[in-house]
Amino acid sequence: MIIKPIKTRVFQEGEKLPPFMTRYFKTIPERSIIVVTSKIVSLSEKRIAIVKNVHTKERLIRGESQFALPTKHVWLTVKEGMVMASAGIDESNGNGKLILLPKDSFKTARLLRRRLLWQYRLKHLGVLITDSRTLPLCAPALPAWPSATTAFPASRTIAARRIFSAAGFIFLGQMWRMA
Repeated sequence: MIIKPIKTRVFQEGEKLPPFMTRYFKTIPERSIIVVTSKIVSLSEKRIAIVKNVHTKERLIRGESQFALPTKHVWLTVKEGMVMASAGIDESNGNGKLILLPKDSFKTARLLRRRLLWQYRLKHLGVLITDSRTLPLCAPALPAWPSATTAFPASRTIAARRIFSAAGFIFLGQMWRMA
């Protein structure tokens, strides 16, 4: 396997992704896999927010997640079936703006793949939209369960326990294997 990083200029908010990408590829070898960061997909979709205060940020996090629980250090959220910090909202390198996750990474990957297959006359190509995750989310970020029942409506308590118990197992398991 050959991994070839491609240095580009800074991607601008609202810029079209396919023309930006094709500027950096003269050819693409058959059976390649193109990896694109979710941040530039979000920028192309204008998935940006300006937050004026803590309350608007809280509303944004809750609006972007199916489930949100504030903890001491981070908002523990569930978005698109995944446990993540702050609904995947990125505060880094946004020039004072928050960058949300793409609307539909799978759809964007399919569209980019179709465009690149056609433009470069390929038969086999993979496109991955990636995002870094805040790892490890571990026990100190999770609430103690006896007090958590007051933080959730009764109907969500059991589901929340299952989600966070599974997440704790997965993330702690990953940490253990890496140690």
